[in-house]
Amino acid sequence: MLEWKRSNQLDPDVWNPYLISAGINVQRLTLRAGFGLHKENRTEDPSDANGQTVRDSSMSRSDFRIGAAWNVNISPKWILRAGIDFVNAKQYSEFRTEFINEDDAKVVTTYSQSHEEKGIAPTLGFGWFITPRVYLATETSFRITGYRDWET
Repeated sequence: MLEWKRSNQLDPDVWNPYLISAGINVQRLTLRAGFGLHKENRTEDPSDANGQTVRDSSMSRSDFRIGAAWNVNISPKWILRAGIDFVNAKQYSEFRTEFINEDDAKVVTTYSQSHEEKGIAPTLGFGWFITPRVYLATETSFRITGYRDWET
C-alpha cells in the first residue's frame, strides 16, 4: 500500500496531513507509517490599509504516524480494517512586524509559537477490491493526544 498526497493548504481540522503513507500487509496484519511536511511563508508589504506596516510570517509543520491494523475479509470483495496509530506532530510559527512610529524610529516586533502533539489514533475503515491486489479504501480516525504550546 502506497499513498501520495499533495496539499497546498494544511487545515488542522482535517487530519490527513500525511504527504506519503506506506504499509506492508502480512496476512491479516498491516504495518504502516506516514510522514507529512508543510511549510508556508507570507509577506505583506506596507500600504495605507495596514498603516505602512511590513508583516512577515512563516510556519513549518511535520507530522508522523506509525501503526498497525487488523484486516477482516467480510466478503470476497469487501475488507474491514481496524487499527491504532502512534501520532506525533510539531509546528513552529514566527511572526514579524516592522513600522516607523511618530518619532521616525523603526519598531520591529517578533513573536514565535511552537506546538507539539503526541498520542494515539484508533482507526476504522473498509475497502472494496477491484482486483485481488488493488482496492479502494477509506478510513476514519479519532486522535487522542496530549499537546504542549510555548511562545517566545
